[in-house]
Amino acid sequence: AVVAATLAAPAAAAAGTNANGQIVFSSFRDGRAGDLWSMSPDGRDLRKLTGDPEPAVTVNDAQADWSPDGRAIAFRRGPGATVDLSVWRMAWDASGQTLLSPGTGALNSTMPSWAPDGGSLLFRANRPPFADTDVWAMGTDGSDQRRLFHLDGQELYPSWSPDMTRIAFTTPLTTAQRRGVFTVAPD
Repeated sequence: AVVAATLAAPAAAAAGTNANGQIVFSSFRDGRAGDLWSMSPDGRDLRKLTGDPEPAVTVNDAQADWSPDGRAIAFRRGPGATVDLSVWRMAWDASGQTLLSPGTGALNSTMPSWAPDGGSLLFRANRPPFADTDVWAMGTDGSDQRRLFHLDGQELYPSWSPDMTRIAFTTPLTTAQRRGVFTVAPD
């Protein structure tokens, strides 16, 4: 599956780099775990952003989201698809990869989404006392992690409305293949 997001022009991109309009996506191009790549909308300027941090460690990077100013990317990283999944952040050029919200075993942090003002991130996590997943928020450096709300079931792909008065998310209705989209006030 390909997950993509576009970004606005960064105020001060590095010399020789034009990040305006770039798309970030997850791909299995090298036949191993997923990596993040970027490209222009016309398919040119293809660039690999992530890879395995160490030769003996294979990770799967996915669920990328550009910051509103185009200077950073939040994404999910883990050794597989179901355990030890964490939220990370990196600069638009893939430098400064930083762990924001770790996953341990079956307790995961996934599906990061930038706030429209760029001041925080929403993400999905399953943490005690609840077994299912909830929508959480945190600072862009991983600080101030807090559950925003708990509803029965799995809340997936949280995202702020442009005016930040509502949070949209999807949840399975009867089966994983049948989902509904809902909105809720942040409180």
